[in-house]
Amino acid sequence: MILAEYTMQWIEQTVCECVSSVMEEMQRDTINIDDLYKGKKNIPLARSIARNVTFDTFHNKYGFSYAVIAQRADMERNSVIRCVKKCHNYKHCDAIYGKVFSLLNKCFKEKYDE
Repeated sequence: MILAEYTMQWIEQTVCECVSSVMEEMQRDTINIDDLYKGKKNIPLARSIARNVTFDTFHNKYGFSYAVIAQRADMERNSVIRCVKKCHNYKHCDAIYGKVFSLLNKCFKEKYDE
């Protein structure tokens, strides 16, 4: 359980850093890890992207269940599923998502290929 907690925290931190880096390039608002799960409706763009990418990474790369992710984020399971689906749809056709995933993949390589 401790390893899962460490992994989730590392992913959240890394995704927020990647999203903030891309948003700074575009001169837009950044995201802080403390704000990642704040708000339910009409959330800022950086937070939305960070949340979607975090959930997608949790589920599709590390195999966390939707229920576990929903509990961590204090959200409904179906909302988490929508976030993952939205991310899956956007990551190949949206420039911001593409840049975020490119940076994120570099972070994964640095962490696991050394």
